[in-house]
Amino acid sequence: MAQLQDKKEGEGSFNKIKFWMSTAFKAGLIIFGIFNLFGYFAFTGDMMAAVTLFLLWIHFDPIKLIFGNDKKWISYLAILIFYIFTMDIFVQEIQNNIDVASPEFQIGYKSIDSFLLKIGGGIYTPLRNFLIDVHNASIDLSFFSAIFGFILLIAISLYIARYLSFRTDSMAYPLFIFFRKNPESWNKVNSGKSFYLIAKFILSFFSLLIFMHYFFALVTQWFLITISKSTFILAFLFAVKDLKNTGVKILDKMGGFDELLISLVKKVFHDPKYFFTGFSILLAFHYISDINTFYISYIIPYIPLEGYYLSIIGGGTHFTIPELIAGENLVSFAERFIAIFIYGLSALGAFFMFMIPIVFTFMTVSKKNVKDYLERKNWRVILYIMLISMTIFIISPWMSMRGLYKDSEGNALSLYGVDFNTNPISDSGIPFVYLIGIAAALAALCWVFAKSHRMQEYSITIVFIYSLVYLGFYVWYFFTSAINYYAGLIKISFAEGSIAMLLLFSILMFMESVFYIAGFFYMGYKISREIITQKTKFIVTGNSMIIWTAILFMIPMFFLFNETSSSITTSSIVIASLFIFNYALYREFTGVEHKDDYILSISFVVMVFQIILIAERIGLRYFGENTVLIIGVVLLLLLSLFSLKFFNIDLRIKGIEPQDFGYVFIFGLAFGILFYFAPDPLIANQFISWKFLALYLALIAIAEEVLFRGVVMNVAEKAFSFNRAVFLQSLVFMLVHFIGVRALIEYYFGIGYPAALSVFYIFIYAVLLYSFGMFSAMIYRNKERNIIYPIIFHFIVNAVPLLMYAKIL
Repeated sequence: MAQLQDKKEGEGSFNKIKFWMSTAFKAGLIIFGIFNLFGYFAFTGDMMAAVTLFLLWIHFDPIKLIFGNDKKWISYLAILIFYIFTMDIFVQEIQNNIDVASPEFQIGYKSIDSFLLKIGGGIYTPLRNFLIDVHNASIDLSFFSAIFGFILLIAISLYIARYLSFRTDSMAYPLFIFFRKNPESWNKVNSGKSFYLIAKFILSFFSLLIFMHYFFALVTQWFLITISKSTFILAFLFAVKDLKNTGVKILDKMGGFDELLISLVKKVFHDPKYFFTGFSILLAFHYISDINTFYISYIIPYIPLEGYYLSIIGGGTHFTIPELIAGENLVSFAERFIAIFIYGLSALGAFFMFMIPIVFTFMTVSKKNVKDYLERKNWRVILYIMLISMTIFIISPWMSMRGLYKDSEGNALSLYGVDFNTNPISDSGIPFVYLIGIAAALAALCWVFAKSHRMQEYSITIVFIYSLVYLGFYVWYFFTSAINYYAGLIKISFAEGSIAMLLLFSILMFMESVFYIAGFFYMGYKISREIITQKTKFIVTGNSMIIWTAILFMIPMFFLFNETSSSITTSSIVIASLFIFNYALYREFTGVEHKDDYILSISFVVMVFQIILIAERIGLRYFGENTVLIIGVVLLLLLSLFSLKFFNIDLRIKGIEPQDFGYVFIFGLAFGILFYFAPDPLIANQFISWKFLALYLALIAIAEEVLFRGVVMNVAEKAFSFNRAVFLQSLVFMLVHFIGVRALIEYYFGIGYPAALSVFYIFIYAVLLYSFGMFSAMIYRNKERNIIYPIIFHFIVNAVPLLMYAKIL
C-alpha cells in the first residue's frame, strides 16, 4: 500500500510539473507570438510554424484521409514529396527574409545573426550558408523542386495504385463518384485487376495532386506567408488546444477544436454530398487569410506591413486607417469625430463583408438554421448593423483590390495573389455628412421595421449579395493573377522544350481556374439555396417584381456609364452574383412558383447583353466594326434560342396572311418614322454596308423578339397575368436600351439642343421604346402568338430610320 501511495504521489507530482511546464510554454509562446505580431523575430516564428506544420501533417495522416488506408510510412513519404513539390513557398519566404547585401544579413525584422554566430556558430553557420545558397538559387531551385516533385508524385501514385486498397471513407471515393455515378464501378477499379490499374493510377495521382495543391500548399501559405504572423496564430492554438472539462461550454468547445477540425474535414471530403462544399470552405479560408493579411495591419496601428507581399510587390497605397483619417482635410472637432465614426463603420462593414461567406458556408455544412438565430433580438440587431455598415463600405470603400501581375518597376512577379490597397473615403466624392445621413436613414428604417419578417428577408439577401460580390472581386483578381503567373511558366517551359513542365503547369493552371471560378459559383449557389430555403422563401411577390426589374437593370446602367475595362469588370461581377442568387431562387421554386422564373429571365437578359458587350470590345481588337456588329447580333440570337430551350418555351412559327402584312407594315412604318425623330444612337451613328444591312436587320429583329416577346413575356404571363406581362416585358425592353446610357446622353446633348430639350428627347425615346414593346406584344397575342408577325414589325421599325439617315455604305 505504501508503494502504491508513493507511486500515486510521484505521478501527481509529475503531472503538476508537466502542467506547469506546459502552462509556462504556452505563456511564453503567447508572449513570443505578440512580439512576432509586431515584427520581432519574424523568421524565427516562421521556422517554428513550419516545424509545427510538419507535426500537423503527420497528425492528419494524408494517405488515410485521401485513400482510407492507414499506411504510416507512405504518409511520411507523401508529406516529404509535398514539401519538395511546394519548396517554392519556402524559397520565397527565405529570400524575403534574408538581406545578403548587408554585412550582417537580417532574418525577419531584427538582426540576430551575430548573436547566433557567437552562441552556436558550429551549428548555425551551415544553416546560414544554406539559406544564402537558397537565396541565390532563386527560380532555378523552384523549377527543380517542381519537376522533381512531379516525378516523385507520379512514382508514389503508381505504387499506391498497385499495392493499396481504397476505402469508401476517403477523398478518392467522392472524387470518383463525381465522374462515375455507379458504385459498382468503384468496386471494379478497386479490385486490383491489371485492366483497371490505369484508372486507379489516374485517380491516385489527381487525388494526391488535389490534396497537395488545395490543402497542403494553401495551409502552408496561411501559416508562413500571412504577414509572418504565424507564431501568434500558433500561440493561440496551443493556448486553447487542451482546454477541456473546464465546466465552461465555450472553453470546452475551443479545447477540442483540433478533433472537431479533423472530423469536419473527414465528414466533408469523404461524403459525395459535401465534397465540393469542402472546396468552398477552402476557398473561403483562402479568401479570409489573404484579406486578414492586410486588414489587421490596417486597423491596428504599429503592426508592420512590410511582410511577405509588400516587400515583393512594392508600390500601391497601404495606409492604415489612422493614417487615412490624418490625411483627410478635417478642421473642426465635429468633422474629425464624424470621419472617425464613418471610418469605423466602414471598417466594420469590411469585416462583415469577408466573414459572411465563411460563416454561411459553415452554417450550411452544420445545418444551422438562419431563422432560428433571427428569432432572437440580439441577432436581429447584428443583422441590421451588418446592413448599415456594409452599405457604408460599399458606398465609400477605403480598401480596394488589385491582382498581382508586376511589381512597381514593371517586372513580372514570381508569385500570384491579390493586393489590398487603401484609399481615403473622401476619394469617393461623397461628403462624410451625407454618409452619416445614409447610415441614420438606414438605422431608422431598421428600427421601425425591426420585427418585420420581410425586412429581415431583404436584409439577409442584401448583405449576402454584398459579400458575394466582394468575394467575386477577390476570385476574379486572384484568378487573373494566377493565369498570368502560370502562363509565364508555360511560356518558359515551352521555350526550353520541357514537356513535363509544360504538362505540370498546364494542369496546375486548369486546377486554379476550376478552384476559383467554379468554387465561387458553387459556393454562391449553395449558400443562396440555404438562405432562400430557410428564410427568404417569400421574397418573390407580385409587388416586388418592378423593384427587382429596376435593380437588375440599374446596376449595368450605373457601372457601365464610362464603359472602361474596370467598370465592365465591376458590372460583370455584380451581374454574375445576382444571377447566382436568382438561379438558386429559380431552383428552389421549380414546379411550384413562376415569379422566380421571371426574375431569372430578366437576370439572364442582363447577362446576355453584358456578354455581348464584352465580346464586342474583344472583337474590335481583331475585326472591323461591321464584322463585330454581326458577331454581336449572332451571339444575341444564339443566347436567345438557348433561353427558349432553358425555359421550355415552344414558339409558334407559321406563315403570315397577305392582308395582315399591310397592317404590320403600316404600323412598323409609323413607329420607324417616330424613331427617326428620337433615334437609337446606335442606328443614328451606325455606318453599315449594303451587304450586311438585310442580314443585320433580320438577325436583330429575330433575336430581340425571341428574347423579349418569346421568353420574357411568356415567362411573365405564367407568373402573373397578360396585362402585367405586357407591362413588365415592355419595361425590360426599354431598360435594356438604356444600359449604354452614356452614348445616349452624349448623342442627344451633342446635337446642340438646350439641356432641357435634350432631356425631353431622351424621355420621348424611352416612351417610344416602351410603346414599341407594348405594341409588339399586342401584335404577338392578336396574331395567335405567331412570332413571325412581331419579327416583321421589328424589322421594319429598325429599317426605316436607318434608311432615312442614309447611313449605308
